[in-house]
Amino acid sequence: MKRIIFILSIFMIAISCNSLSTSEKSIQEYMRTQTGSPDLEIEFTNVQITKQTVGDSIDILQKIFEEQIKEKEKTIKRIENDNQAWQKELESMSKKDQNYAFLVQMVNSNQRRIKELQEKVIKNGTGYYDGQDPKKVIATLVKCEMTSLINPVLKAKQTKEGVFLLTPDETVCIRQVKEFIIV
Repeated sequence: MKRIIFILSIFMIAISCNSLSTSEKSIQEYMRTQTGSPDLEIEFTNVQITKQTVGDSIDILQKIFEEQIKEKEKTIKRIENDNQAWQKELESMSKKDQNYAFLVQMVNSNQRRIKELQEKVIKNGTGYYDGQDPKKVIATLVKCEMTSLINPVLKAKQTKEGVFLLTPDETVCIRQVKEFIIV
């Protein structure tokens, strides 16, 4: 009986040492599909898992919204400054000057652009999450280092760092968000 328990414990240790976590399996399957290499084996190190919630997503969308508003205001201000400079130039020019018609056309074009920008509505984008629990997990981000054998003949290995977007239960890798080759 002790022998069976010993053999089973060694077997369980061997399985637990070689097995990949759910997120690592999902990433490995994703990488196999992307590379077209069904036998691709990857070793994972420095795995960091972050759960993304509805609240996190709302924060990100709010920052993007605020940046877009600021960018719109900066663009309008820049165009208005250009127009003021050209208006001063027009006041000092004769209508017969070669550049007069061109500057008038530029001022009119800029005024149309300002009007378009002022009428442009920038949506917040957070409406999708109305009524949802801010603590609800909607995705998992996994940052890790991956080492894979890229040339079996030369036994050459390549190490990359990547960030992957997975489903909340970590069973499906949706896409790779970032990739860095480590030299």
